[in-house]
Amino acid sequence: MPIDVRQFASTPEGRLAQRLADIERQLGMLHRGHIRNRQYAEQLGEVGTTLAGPVDLGGPSITVNALAGSFVAVYAQAEVSTDGVATASVYVYEPTDLPSGEQIMQNSGIPAYQARRTAPGLSVGVITTPSGQITFVPTPGTRTYSLRYSGAGGTGFFRNRRLWVEVI
Repeated sequence: MPIDVRQFASTPEGRLAQRLADIERQLGMLHRGHIRNRQYAEQLGEVGTTLAGPVDLGGPSITVNALAGSFVAVYAQAEVSTDGVATASVYVYEPTDLPSGEQIMQNSGIPAYQARRTAPGLSVGVITTPSGQITFVPTPGTRTYSLRYSGAGGTGFFRNRRLWVEVI
């Protein structure tokens, strides 16, 4: 049965009840896949492309509401492979702010899956840690960030694609 903590908010019991309500709300957000305003999406199946430009192979994608003066932090990871000759690349794409895509990961000619993660300042991503989020200044409004892919010079393969986006 819910307790209205306002009636005794200044007492130790009231403060404890308020803290428990805050924790319950945070756990509910975590259960739904949201931590603060961070969102997560994944596409686990394998996809491939021979196209050299960033193409939509089914995400993952996340829609957020960007406020004036905010930043958008993007973190991604994917397993990337090639046919042995291609340069397989992963891009973050947003139709308004990143219409050409921003390259964030790459595998050049290695015909074995490598787990790649975003790293600030590196367009090829990293295989090991440390990795990190990449920040962008968005145009205010509803923004949809997604991962796009290319396989220049051959076939690039991608699986276990994960995307996190947070408005900060």
